[in-house]
Amino acid sequence: MFKQFLVAAAITCITSTALAQSYPNKPIKMLVGYTPGGAVDAGVRPLSRALEALLGQSIIIEYKPGA
Repeated sequence: MFKQFLVAAAITCITSTALAQSYPNKPIKMLVGYTPGGAVDAGVRPLSRALEALLGQSIIIEYKPGA
């Protein structure tokens, strides 16, 4: 019984590290529910630049009015 537990624990440890990926590994999409050019756009663009520097990943802003 103890040997089975050790084998199960070892398999769990091995598979969890093999599947791990660095985050984020793709550009991040930021969805904005308003049209570009408004007050929300003026706040989102500086926020995305600050987050890019913090996360080290590019951020794509997608505008979806009415979302």
